[in-house]
Amino acid sequence: MFKRIATTFGTRFVTAIINFLVVVAVSRFLGPAGKGEQGIIITTVALILLFSNILGGASLVYLAPRYRIRQLILPSYGWSVLCGLVWWLVLDATVLVPHEWALHIAVLSVINSWASINTNLLIGREHIGKSNLVNLLQSLAVILTFTGLVAFSELRDIRAYFA
Repeated sequence: MFKRIATTFGTRFVTAIINFLVVVAVSRFLGPAGKGEQGIIITTVALILLFSNILGGASLVYLAPRYRIRQLILPSYGWSVLCGLVWWLVLDATVLVPHEWALHIAVLSVINSWASINTNLLIGREHIGKSNLVNLLQSLAVILTFTGLVAFSELRDIRAYFA
């Protein structure tokens, strides 16, 4: 048990460092305006995830050992896609975010929701190491993609963060 706790702590610590490096990279490469835009994106995705997690949230940890994965994953994935579609329409019809961001934010929220669903199912089945790996890989993908696009392409705006 101590090994699991130490591994989880270590993985979360490394993930926190990577996420801090993302903040630094966005601030450095995109400036204050880009950092503000990133904050709006993250906040909007978090808002959408509140609704997506109704069927794909922590309750899956409790349900995972009691039901087959297929019985849990299909409704959870479907609900997150439905939430993404509804919020895309809401964001597109309002001035909460710039019009050109609406689809990107909806897609990011669905991807984050699916990662959360998978993580919660892994935790529910007591595959803590795999859950830690999913979280770590997600953060690594963000920093590597963002820094790679900024360093090796023409993208020097918030589109690099969306990618």
